[in-house]
Formats: sequence, structure tokens, C-alpha cells
Amino acid sequence: GLEFGSPLYSPTLKCYPASQGEGSAKSITLTVRVSSGGGEILSIDPNERVQTVEVISTTGGALHYSEAVFIFDVVNTGEPTWVVDLDATVPEGWDLSLRSSVTVAAGGSERVSMGVTPSSDTVANEETGYMITLTATVEGENLEDALQLWVKVVEFHKVELNAEENFLTGEEGELLKVNITLTNSGNTEEDVTLQVTLPQNTKLNVTLSRHTLLLSPGESAVVEMRAEVEGNIKEETTETVRLTAYYGGDRSGSVDVTFTFEPAKGPSPSGAVVWIVLIAVVVAVGLFIFWRPPKGGGKAGGEREGGGEEPEGRETLAGVHM
Repeated sequence: GLEFGSPLYSPTLKCYPASQGEGSAKSITLTVRVSSGGGEILSIDPNERVQTVEVISTTGGALHYSEAVFIFDVVNTGEPTWVVDLDATVPEGWDLSLRSSVTVAAGGSERVSMGVTPSSDTVANEETGYMITLTATVEGENLEDALQLWVKVVEFHKVELNAEENFLTGEEGELLKVNITLTNSGNTEEDVTLQVTLPQNTKLNVTLSRHTLLLSPGESAVVEMRAEVEGNIKEETTETVRLTAYYGGDRSGSVDVTFTFEPAKGPSPSGAVVWIVLIAVVVAVGLFIFWRPPKGGGKAGGEREGGGEEPEGRETLAGVHM
């Protein structure tokens, strides 16, 4: 037989063989007491079967929770001495600290502590909590009992922003782009709103690829920030833009990105010089070919050939050949 009161408020559970009633000399009682992580008893009210844990650090980017420690007594109201085996069922990945068995003399009791630590990926649950089932059995005697405990996990809010580059340089008329990663490093879903803050009298026009995000615990998303200079600038312009993420009520996180723009440059002088030189060379070659005097001392090209008499020597020479 098994006897216990309300599963939510009953502080004491008794177990005894099915063949015997509550008055049997063979019975075990588990009485739960609540303590802090250090083991100090905060309350001996047996109705306190709910513990609350919270994030105590984020070392290495992982969440580390405080430990829930339950103090309970294993009471033997029977006549023989019993070796009571203890076990507990916890959510997957949680750490459990509990001795495997305890020897309880007839009519005596043994105080036992049980520590439970949530895993780093545990999601916040402050309403119902996570149930822990503690069991006590005596092998071969058909003695068994169970006790339900609850661990509530407090919300922890943290959204981190990381820019792939914090300093960008461009030229007037160029559109600079940078990716910014937002990561939910907390244990509860976050509804994130983004806001851009520009310097006073800014010359930049800054836009975002998106302005709102919904991030689950451990989830990341990328937002693109685009910046360009408005109007004409006569000298180098450097301005720092702040991107702020608001989440979890009044919480926020931010990252700064600095943009530098240089005045636009004209056509490349080197290119113009090359074209001028090439054109000059072509013209010079053309003029040289056109005005080149013929072999034998004839008139330069462009002069009319029939304007005068041929030299006498040329006529005699022609006559000889003819």
C-alpha cells in the first residue's frame, strides 16, 4: 500500500508493504526540507518543496546556474534496520548529486541532501517549474515511496551584438555595408527592436536590412547596416554610428561602427596622359610620312611637280636610258 497526501503540498510520504496497513512496523518516511546552495536550512516548513535557481555566470559563453539543494530526512518507523536505496529523475542534461543509499536504524532517521543543477541550455520556467521525482526503496521488502519536487528557473536576459568590422573606409558616392550579428545568450525568448543613433549634424544616411527580431535562446541573426554620405564633401569625413538593441523590457545592448568617407576623385591623370601621348605619337608619325622628301633630292610631298624645268642632268640621263 502507498499513502500520501496532496502531491503538491504533502510534506510526508509513507510506504509499507501492500499486505500490511499503515500500522505496520515496516515503513519509511521522507520529509523534505529546503536549503540554500550552501546547505544552510532556510525553512523546515515541509510544504516547501519548490526551489528557485538562477544564472550565476556566463563563463565561456555558456549559462551556469546555481544549484538547488533539497534537504530531507529518511525516517525508519519500523523495527528492523533498513538499507534504503535513493534515486531521482531529473530533466535530461541536468546534474544530480545524491548518495545512492542510506542505512537507517530501527526507529531512527538519516538526513540526506540532494543537489540539482540545470544544464546550460535550460529555458526559463518560473511558472510551473521542472519536476524532480525522488524515490526511496528497500530491496526485497516491497517498500517504496516517491516524492515530487519542483525547480523553478528564473529568466535571464542577454542579447549580444558583434560587428564583422568596426571601422570602414570608402569614397563619396560609395555605399558601405557591414553585417552585425545579434545573439540571444539568455534563457528566454527575446523580442528585439533595433535603433540607429547618428551624430549631430551628420552627413551620413544609414539604413538597416531589418528593425525587429524574434530570437529564441541561443539563436543568432544577422542584420546588414548600410551607410553612404549625403551631398558633396570637400574633406575626409569620419562619423561613428551606434546600433542599439532593446529587449526584455528596459534592457539593451549596443555596438559602434565608424565610417570614414573621402572626397570623390576626378578622372585618373595617368590615363589622360597616356591617351595624349598616344595621339601625339600617331600625329607625329603621320606628319613624318607625309612630309618625308623623296629619295634623290626630289621635292617634298605636297608640291606640284610640273612647276619648273627638269635639271639638265636628269634629261641627259633619261635620254641615255631611252
